[in-house]
Amino acid sequence: MTTINITPEKVGGVWNTQNLYETIHHTHLSFFIDDDIHVDVMIAECRSGKWFTIDDVGNLPRKGLLDSVSSVFLEPSFLIARTL
Repeated sequence: MTTINITPEKVGGVWNTQNLYETIHHTHLSFFIDDDIHVDVMIAECRSGKWFTIDDVGNLPRKGLLDSVSSVFLEPSFLIARTL
């Protein structure tokens, strides 16, 4: 895992990954499984060229997927962008 140089903080009830990881772009993949389950996964690009995924509503407990509404901050797994 990467060492975090600043303390993660919540803004508006979600972890502020924009400041923490200097995100520059993001895309939401959002859909409903049924009337009660909404899935919103965000793919975020950092200024450093790394990418990570965020469970934006907190209902997909997966290793490496940052839960933006969790009470405890767990750093996500990062992917490195590669040029073809």
